[in-house]
Amino acid sequence: MYLNLDSYREGTDAPAMTSQDVEDFISLWCGGKPDWEDPAFAPILHTDLVGLPPCIALASAVDPFATIP
Repeated sequence: MYLNLDSYREGTDAPAMTSQDVEDFISLWCGGKPDWEDPAFAPILHTDLVGLPPCIALASAVDPFATIP
């Protein structure tokens, strides 16, 4: 898929959200065509967030995105 993260691969069969669930949510969010270059789609992958609205980010003990630098 699109994510090359240890936590994504390790959580393939996580109890709360499997890797397939993550793929399904991403597909729903972007209509099946993710634009990883767009900070509005994937702000955590970008350093320049000028123009984006403020947000609150939460993590849990089982987090498929936990290893994002």
